[in-house]
Order: sequence, then structure tokens, then C-alpha cells
Amino acid sequence: SINTLDASSCRVDLLYHWIQQFVCDGIQLGILTSPPPLLNRTFFELAKGMDKYQDAMKHSKIAFPFPYAQTTLMLLIFHWILTPLVMVQWTNTVLGSAVFTFVQVFTLWCLNATAVGFERPFGGDENDIDHIELQMAMNK
Repeated sequence: SINTLDASSCRVDLLYHWIQQFVCDGIQLGILTSPPPLLNRTFFELAKGMDKYQDAMKHSKIAFPFPYAQTTLMLLIFHWILTPLVMVQWTNTVLGSAVFTFVQVFTLWCLNATAVGFERPFGGDENDIDHIELQMAMNK
């Protein structure tokens, strides 16, 4: 019932189990008279959907290792400090040095920001996945 669903801490798993049970009951009662390969495909698609859901939950729940994040940040800072010194030696003009430095540092910091954004795909930022909107679209 809805009360059971509201009280459950694993709503998606409970609904998945209910759907499987309804399909099995429908097979036993003769309501679902489709050939077995089609009914097997139903269970396969349900299982595939749950697998994708579990993968998404892993990505959203498991935190990125803190030491790795700090090491990445320190390497970016070292790159930010050392790149202008290397570019001055590598190029003949100040403008060329500034352009090459900006492009390299900006690109790496943007890639880092993108990776940080992937850490929480269901957060509240503008580029995050809006799971409520996806659910409403699926329910239509």
C-alpha cells in the first residue's frame, strides 16, 4: 500500500519488487498470456533499469577520495605557478607567453571543474540532473 511505500527507506527497490510480483501473479492467473520470450524480456528490461539506477546511486553516494582531490588541487596550483615561468623561456614575446599560459591553465581548471561537477550528478546546481523533471516526463 501507499503507507508501506511511504514508510520504506528503499522505495525504488520496493516498487521494483512489487512490479515483478504483479507480473508473476499475472502469469500465474493467466492474465499475461504472452509468449515466454516476451515475458522474459520484461524481466530483463526491469533488471536493466534497476542496474542503471544502482549505478547512478553509486556515483551520487560514493564520495571522491579526499587525498586524491587535494593532490589534484595542489598539482593544479603548481601548474598555475610554474607555467608562466616555463612559457617565458619557451616563447619570444610576452603576449605569446600570456596567451599560452592562459589557455593551458584555463583548460585544466575547467576540466577539474567538470570532474567536480560529476561527483554529485543529482545536486542542486544548474548543470545537474533534475531527477524530478525526468520522473514527470516519464510519467506522462
